[in-house]
Amino acid sequence: MHPQATAYISTDWENYAEFIEEETQKLQDKFSVANISNDGMPITRFQERALREGRKIYTYLLKALKE
Repeated sequence: MHPQATAYISTDWENYAEFIEEETQKLQDKFSVANISNDGMPITRFQERALREGRKIYTYLLKALKE
């Protein structure tokens, strides 16, 4: 990724969210990571199904740090 580029990661599975948090902690020297709200973002059909089934949506914003 280019310096200060951004990427979003989103999941509706709690165990995958935990994995994302564990793995991104290992990359703190390359990325800043924030757990953000999904408010105002488009909802995919997969997320719609997850919400109907009562699962939470976990969304993370990764920003590449300057080198």
